[in-house]
Amino acid sequence: MATTRPLLIQPYRGYANSERLFLLGRVLRYKGIKKNRKGRFKIFLDTFRRFNSDEVGGIALEVQLGKNRFTVTTDREGYYRLDTPWKAMSVPTESGWLQAEIRLQNGKVKAIADIYQPVNNATFGILSDVDDTVLQTDMNSWLKLRMLYHTFFKNARQRLPMKGMPDLLNALTKGKRGNEMNPVFYVSDSPWNIYDVIVDFMKIQHLPKGPLLLRDYGRQIIFNKKLFDSHKIRTISHILETYPSLPFIMLGDTASHDADHYLHFAKKYPGRILAIYIRHTQNTSNARRVAKLIDAHSGKGAMIVNSSSEIMQHARRKGWLV
Repeated sequence: MATTRPLLIQPYRGYANSERLFLLGRVLRYKGIKKNRKGRFKIFLDTFRRFNSDEVGGIALEVQLGKNRFTVTTDREGYYRLDTPWKAMSVPTESGWLQAEIRLQNGKVKAIADIYQPVNNATFGILSDVDDTVLQTDMNSWLKLRMLYHTFFKNARQRLPMKGMPDLLNALTKGKRGNEMNPVFYVSDSPWNIYDVIVDFMKIQHLPKGPLLLRDYGRQIIFNKKLFDSHKIRTISHILETYPSLPFIMLGDTASHDADHYLHFAKKYPGRILAIYIRHTQNTSNARRVAKLIDAHSGKGAMIVNSSSEIMQHARRKGWLV
């Protein structure tokens, strides 16, 4: 039986350089999800609806950005992807943010996508994990029960940042002169299904705005370990290749394989990774493995830290902050 629920375009933040544009999003059936609903049961229902998404494939969309016009079609899971040459704006915006209009070809459903093009006074980029680096997730909890509780029973206003991270990231974006506009890219293993929750959380906590690159949890990913593990490698590679003249500071934690990924790029791009900060979460077997890994690669600028203030102090000594 055909559904009568209206279509919804969910754009994700994109990014661009002077020659190439990257944009991703999804077309879904609207399920009545509301922001920051109160009450655990209502929050759970909305979270369930997010994960039980009704995606729409084979939908043609038009993307308009300045004088650029593109046509894209959603895949079987409702995703549209645009990775293409473009005619950049002759005068960059002061904030670095552009807005593209995305619409169904019949024009009845529209959405606005934010796209970041770094401004000229950026001296480095920041690349940060999200779970247990920016957002308290408790991935190391027993059977991940606390992580599941946070995800399914808390709204964006109830989620908490890792201590000191909003101040640290805002300081890094301002840089050593205090008025720089260093871009920040958030790369996470969280699913696209909770994109809106993470974006709202970042706004509420006054975290700097940046492209948020999450993961597809379709069947072909879940049951293919190689594809599952390569998400961050592929995503970070794309960012580094998009901005070949920009060095990066990378932030992660010992709850995952951030150190492995970041050290891979430190080897692949000599001189481009200024520092790798890995926050110690809990004394797990993976945390001990990461400590040994970093110790074995002491010349790659990687270090384990216990707090955001420790990162701040080190970055100041290096001359990256005011």
